[in-house]
Amino acid sequence: MTWLDNGNPLETMHDIVAAPAAHWWPLAPGWWVLTLLVLVVFISVSWLSWRAWQRRRPQRAALKQLKQSPADSLGQLNLQLKQAALGYFPRSQIGALQGALWWQFLAQQLPPRQQQQLAELLQQGPLLSYQKAPLTPQQLADYQRFALLWVQHALPPKPKRSAAPVQGGQHD
Repeated sequence: MTWLDNGNPLETMHDIVAAPAAHWWPLAPGWWVLTLLVLVVFISVSWLSWRAWQRRRPQRAALKQLKQSPADSLGQLNLQLKQAALGYFPRSQIGALQGALWWQFLAQQLPPRQQQQLAELLQQGPLLSYQKAPLTPQQLADYQRFALLWVQHALPPKPKRSAAPVQGGQHD
């Protein structure tokens, strides 16, 4: 007997059974690659951020010192700047610098735009360092602002500006 003989073809049909839903585990290879890539990027960014934070440690210490105990004289301010510079430059390069060579070194570490803005202040620095009369409060405030700006923008040194200053008996 065929379904035509029975008269009702629906009675011979079976229910449709849906396939079970696909399980999320194990992950497809693409998800493993994506997970590994995200992990590598996260670890790399974390490591580079930590290194940058460590590299700026002397700069943060110098800024803290300049803000918490402002200098009373230009000599004391120069000392604070030299201590800050020693965090990034070798003692053999920084230790012997004084007078015009020191101020030339300070200028070299700044971006060109700031060198132009601070040209007058940088030119007067060597002259005021050896003057017997103390600085006026306005001059001292200007040099303290310069010191903060120098530490913020010159440290850590940029590769193109960290060239050794002219040493020896040459004074410009």
